[in-house]
Amino acid sequence: MKEKRIKIFAMRCEDGKVYKGRIEEMENSLEAKQTFVDGHIQVVGLTDEIDLVLNDEGKLDSLPLNRVWLGKDGNILDILVGNVLACRFDNEGDFTSILESDIPVILERLPAVKAVLGRNVLVRNEEDLPEYE
Repeated sequence: MKEKRIKIFAMRCEDGKVYKGRIEEMENSLEAKQTFVDGHIQVVGLTDEIDLVLNDEGKLDSLPLNRVWLGKDGNILDILVGNVLACRFDNEGDFTSILESDIPVILERLPAVKAVLGRNVLVRNEEDLPEYE
């Protein structure tokens, strides 16, 4: 049964600023997810249990840099732009709440972007990021 509200791990950004990720509660609806990412959503699997929801046209719309997506081997898979949320899903494919135990996995695989210099990506420690107000 689809939960009406879920807990997500929110990773927000704006021009030149990436915020520390945090758990937030949101309505479990398409509209709420579209509002969070500011556009049409794209869902990708971070792990077998955790999904990422991001703006489907974020790069085309030149949204600000947010997170570097690292593979299990530490290689860069992609650079994520705009606000990103992480949540889980159930056997029916409905979104469900993130678990506290998921956060270390998310932070390891999605470090915050500091800068992109040519083919080099500089990242920041999560604890050094400002809090979102």
